[in-house]
Amino acid sequence: EEGYQLARGQLASSLANNRLLRSTTRFDSDDEVFDNDYEVVVLSPDGKSYFVGYTNGRVEIRRSDTAQVVLTIPAHNAAVQTIEISPAGDWFATGGWDRHVKLWDTLSGEQIHEERLDYLTNFSFAFSTDNSKLAFVDANKLVVYNKTNNGTRRYAIDDVAFLQPSAMAFSPD
Repeated sequence: EEGYQLARGQLASSLANNRLLRSTTRFDSDDEVFDNDYEVVVLSPDGKSYFVGYTNGRVEIRRSDTAQVVLTIPAHNAAVQTIEISPAGDWFATGGWDRHVKLWDTLSGEQIHEERLDYLTNFSFAFSTDNSKLAFVDANKLVVYNKTNNGTRRYAIDDVAFLQPSAMAFSPD
């Protein structure tokens, strides 16, 4: 959808419920303008910050009330397609057109984990409700990263050649 003109005061309500906003146009935030180079914007679970993924692979974390950049991360070698923030907001995942899924510490910007995908896919992430796991798909495999033991498990999904999920979720139990 083109023609978004979002002022800083409208940002939180426009991104309510952690919805993604994709655009090739621009949005204004007080004196700052993001022109044609952002791919995705996601509001943090507490609403105090938002994450912007750019076509040059950069991710910025900004304060929702002032739009001030809190942290800049050179996350990918290509456009950032997806950002998903954990329920507690302490870590987040990015998926880029460089076929990498990366996990980051929100406060330090330190990379926690990286997975190179076999295929470029529509990124769909799901964090577990207990904040300990992240799931995503790589071709015909469900990949689950466990933050507690820094391990990854891949589960083959039989009789499926290629998955393109538009959404994923963990069961509450």
